[in-house]
Amino acid sequence: MVSIDKFIESVRNIDPEVKTICTQGACYKFAKFVNLYYPLSEFYISLDKQHIIIRYKDNYYDINGKCLGDGYIPMTEEDRDECETWSFSKKYFVGKECAYCGEIIT
Repeated sequence: MVSIDKFIESVRNIDPEVKTICTQGACYKFAKFVNLYYPLSEFYISLDKQHIIIRYKDNYYDINGKCLGDGYIPMTEEDRDECETWSFSKKYFVGKECAYCGEIIT
């Protein structure tokens, strides 16, 4: 199995927007995805209940790779229920700029 660092780097490099999506609404979904491949990982939530990271083998990770676990606590079932509603697309509009005129294409 590939190291978790390489796995996260590979996901992050899928597209330049992946990092933005996974830090602004989809961090829980990203953590769930990582957990599918690293089932011993544990979910942690920030004290302000705004961001999810995972703990795996005494290290903490999010889409950026290794991070600090300070200010994070293990998630509860209530936290998980709340985080299921989080979504990047519900918070932000995603559009593409037209190469010819510069307008946003929806």
